Amino acid sequence: MFTAAVVVMLLIMSAAAVSGVRTSWVTALGARVVVPTMSVARSVRSFVATFMSRRDLVREDAQLQAQLQDSEHQTAQIALLSQELETARAAAELHQRITGSYTEAGIVAWPREGGVREVIIDRGSRDGIEVGDDVVTPHGALIGTVRSTGSDSATV
Repeated sequence: MFTAAVVVMLLIMSAAAVSGVRTSWVTALGARVVVPTMSVARSVRSFVATFMSRRDLVREDAQLQAQLQDSEHQTAQIALLSQELETARAAAELHQRITGSYTEAGIVAWPREGGVREVIIDRGSRDGIEVGDDVVTPHGALIGTVRSTGSDSATV
């Protein structure tokens, strides 16, 4: 539409220049045709720019929808694993998590004599460690129980 208006305008101006006619009416006609046409062209350009930016938004929305689905899938997997963990705890008769105070300790020796699996930790009776205490990892996995204690060490 804009191209057609420009072509018509150029034809009118060319005809006026060739015939020697004064161009004041041509200029007035051009102002009445070109100015509104330019306004329409600006509106069309703005619409197209908006549409193109919307395409980016649509692409971003699709990516966010995919991330949301992935997050929902992971949440469902976590819920399933939590349910399996609770079932395993019930089967092992571990109905409660270990409560009470913890004493952090490090493994200082891992003797492997006679096929016995035991570790020696760097905490003992001076630190409140007693025979029969459970020894667990920071994540709650059972390592064993204390078999004997010294003042600064214990055998698990």
